[in-house]
Amino acid sequence: MNIFSNLILTSSVITLLIGCKATPKMDPLEHQAMTIKNVNVTGIADHLPGFDVYKQQGCNACHGEKLEGGLKGPPIIFALYSPSSHSDARLDKSIRQGVKQDHWYFGDMPGYPDMSKQDMKQLINFINTSLKMNDFF
Repeated sequence: MNIFSNLILTSSVITLLIGCKATPKMDPLEHQAMTIKNVNVTGIADHLPGFDVYKQQGCNACHGEKLEGGLKGPPIIFALYSPSSHSDARLDKSIRQGVKQDHWYFGDMPGYPDMSKQDMKQLINFINTSLKMNDFF
């Protein structure tokens, strides 16, 4: 190769390395802290029976007492989970089967396949009503 070809090859490699620099994943705790900091929960439907289901199933251990998120799970009061983007059927399936980590860095959510239909209905109603109370439709 001549000097001109070497120069083009070298500059191409440098451009490729700079242009393809991978963005590192944000530390999960840093991501969680930033997310929770930006979540403003004005209220939840804790008067509904689904709130008891939420606590009995241990959802609050990961998603927080007010659905605001925690060290182990993302907030539920978040635009991503609004009733317009997550149907009741999709919520039911996600809760029963669990969810692989995708939007967050908290890891996989376990499934609750043995939850009764009545408890599931109450839980979904609690989630949707709480989302609506916080202007997520």
